[in-house]
Amino acid sequence: MTNLKTLIIKIYLPAALYEIAIGAITPMIAVAALNLNANISVASIVASMLGIGQIVGDIPAGKLATIFGDKMAMIYGALASFICLIICFLANNYFYLGVGIFLIGAINAVFLLARQSYVIEIAPDHLTSRALSGLGGMSRIGLLLGPFLGSFTISIWGLKSIYILSFLIVILTLLVLFIFKDPAVDKPKRRKIIQTNISTFILFKRYKHIFLTLGLAVLLVGAIRSVRQVGIPLWAQSQGISDGGVSFIFALSSFFDVLLFYPSAIIMDKWGRLWSSVPSMLIMVIGLMVLPFTHDFISICLAGAVIGVGNGLGTGIIMTLAADIAPARYRSNFLGLWRIYGDLGNALGPVFISLGASILALGPTLFLSSIIGLVASILLLVYLPKFSSKANLLRRL
Repeated sequence: MTNLKTLIIKIYLPAALYEIAIGAITPMIAVAALNLNANISVASIVASMLGIGQIVGDIPAGKLATIFGDKMAMIYGALASFICLIICFLANNYFYLGVGIFLIGAINAVFLLARQSYVIEIAPDHLTSRALSGLGGMSRIGLLLGPFLGSFTISIWGLKSIYILSFLIVILTLLVLFIFKDPAVDKPKRRKIIQTNISTFILFKRYKHIFLTLGLAVLLVGAIRSVRQVGIPLWAQSQGISDGGVSFIFALSSFFDVLLFYPSAIIMDKWGRLWSSVPSMLIMVIGLMVLPFTHDFISICLAGAVIGVGNGLGTGIIMTLAADIAPARYRSNFLGLWRIYGDLGNALGPVFISLGASILALGPTLFLSSIIGLVASILLLVYLPKFSSKANLLRRL
């Protein structure tokens, strides 16, 4: 029987620890590239490597979760991440930094997909959003605690110390995975539904009506979220904020993000998916419109907080929609393909910032990025009710 203790210890804790390691380096990727003689456009591309790596890792992650079970996939990924962090630490130019970040992104895809697939299977239907938002909340907690720890570490030992910090946290993640046993995860054949590997092409063809419509909305959701991850640090630094201050601003935004992950889940379970996803996008739109008009530490913090609130309100929405529509027999493979859309958006967001900054300037580009959120809102309003019976639960009251 699934209970809160099982979820916290065996599902959420290792995910939270690994995301803290990722969160420590995420807001500083672009800054690290700038310190290696990259310009703003190139720094944005380097930051996009995290998302691109996740895209490349999504399909293999689905197959690994199906064959080996999520726990072993996570253990292998954690071991591989050591090499990636060493590459980042030793990088003496932005190219090698980009390679290390790319590999970290691919490994992160394995971690998150494996946890997601298992939670979808064991969570009761009426608590799906809360269970998945809890998992999404682990990423939020990572992006909260990671930058705070990173800010402290950087202020004492310098920018490169964040890689050592992440290295140590990954070691702790491995210890947790080895200490806490979970037979249902270790041996996929014991699961109540035995999953089957399926060709990605056949899977896409069979469910293309979903991937070409609601999938596009998910892509844009991922894009506006990654604009936040890159845009806030780059804008803060362009206004003369120190490296430690940049990390603190991002951590503060993540704090408001974390505050709303559970209320967001309750809204999705009781009112419907639309009542969380659409307001989330619209609040982020407001924050991104305001950000280019901020020029000091306090005002940037406030704009970042608004964006964090919007992002937090949509916690777990991509995973929850996948739970609503994923076929049980091909769940892990479907999730791998589904996550490509969100991760492709994560990669395209920084590319949008890079191209916009090179053609216009960073401020106008951030303002224009709000259009992404508006289009995502419209697509969600149109297509979400077509594929999810839980889009608007208020109609049933």
